[in-house]
Amino acid sequence: MARLLDYAGATASTTLGRARSLPRRWAVQPKIDGVYARVSLDGQGRIASLVSRQGHVYGAGDVGDLMGCHIGEPLSVLVGELEAQTEAAIRARAARGYPLIHLFDCLYFGPRRIAEQPYRYRYGALQHMAARLELATRDRAHATDRLGDDHDARGRYTRHVPRSWRRAPIVPMSPIAEVERLYGELVERDGAEGLVLVATDAPVSARGCKRKLKPVHTIDARVLSVGERRVVVTYHAGRIATVPRARRQWPALRTGDVVELRATGWTETHSIPIAPRIGRVRYDLMAS
Repeated sequence: MARLLDYAGATASTTLGRARSLPRRWAVQPKIDGVYARVSLDGQGRIASLVSRQGHVYGAGDVGDLMGCHIGEPLSVLVGELEAQTEAAIRARAARGYPLIHLFDCLYFGPRRIAEQPYRYRYGALQHMAARLELATRDRAHATDRLGDDHDARGRYTRHVPRSWRRAPIVPMSPIAEVERLYGELVERDGAEGLVLVATDAPVSARGCKRKLKPVHTIDARVLSVGERRVVVTYHAGRIATVPRARRQWPALRTGDVVELRATGWTETHSIPIAPRIGRVRYDLMAS
């Protein structure tokens, strides 16, 4: 299947310094840990398909029991972050007992395409959809006590798995003036993956209208081999990583060079760099 043409995620990266100078038409959202998903609803507003950025339909292992959940207006097409594949996402769904799809954009509100509308309009459509569904949904089969435990109609303990709007929370959004506070609290203090900056007046197709703001970690590495598109490096007592090669930036990169390996984080189990790239060649660390 072909790559999606109406991708609605972040396509650029930025720094905290640049984020501070953005005008008020920008807003900030937490970056939810998971995988991008295009969510199509059926004629009853239930999840009919979940498709990746590359156009692949997610399998049962990633989707879990989300198929058929009633989360919006019939025939809508939504965009969200599916709790799957990443370590943090898998941990969150395991602790809860079921996965969520965190919604952050709306391409079709019902059968009407709204992708060309400003983001503030599309985000408002998500809020409108969720409010209508919440008001229309009445779940009297269980009750939750003050300790968070579920009880059935007879008061017996039970495990309630919601099948409606609770399975598709909307990613919160704050004014751009809050970016430094949110970065300090969510990323630096709590270890979140990062933030996403959104131009609220832009359609889906606008270039650079969503930008990732992630922490950057660096470590020195030595080049093992240089290919047309990939560079293999070794770092931290023999660990090996494969890094995309920007040939325009590093045309003369050679085996044995010491480079600065930059990453947005490290996997928990094997300390593999996340989104690795070469920051610079460390000529100061190489023998002349």
